[in-house]
Amino acid sequence: MGYTSFSVWLVWSGFNHFIWRICPGLFGRKKISGKWIGQLKSNFKGATSKDVEVRIKQTFSSINITLKTNEIISKSVITGWDKTNNSLYYIYKTDPDISIKRENPVQDGAAKIVFDKANKKELKIEYWTDRKTTGYIQLRKVSWLEMLKFTK
Repeated sequence: MGYTSFSVWLVWSGFNHFIWRICPGLFGRKKISGKWIGQLKSNFKGATSKDVEVRIKQTFSSINITLKTNEIISKSVITGWDKTNNSLYYIYKTDPDISIKRENPVQDGAAKIVFDKANKKELKIEYWTDRKTTGYIQLRKVSWLEMLKFTK
């Protein structure tokens, strides 16, 4: 790799991982990395409510969203920012626990993360699936101090 290629890679890597975070709004982004916890409300089987944990890993060019409940794990497949509506859309695939796959099989879905301008520590996710279920997830960001408590 030549010096020019290395220099371009170094600048891009610095921007992609760090620099854009200084002023994310300038680039039509929000910083949402971290651990989020909250409640999932769904119309699955009439009405379902579950505790949920969401982990978001983010760079300028990518976002990976992993959601966990006591029964399923879902992972984002693709994400995209909607700058005009102040939201993030993503497509995901679920991976249910083997013990419930018959009653709650693998499914594909889409979701929209809605940002509250007044409160940067809360998110709302609206979702819908290929099995005609819909719902929303109300989340709050877990602070670094809370994460340290969880690991002890």
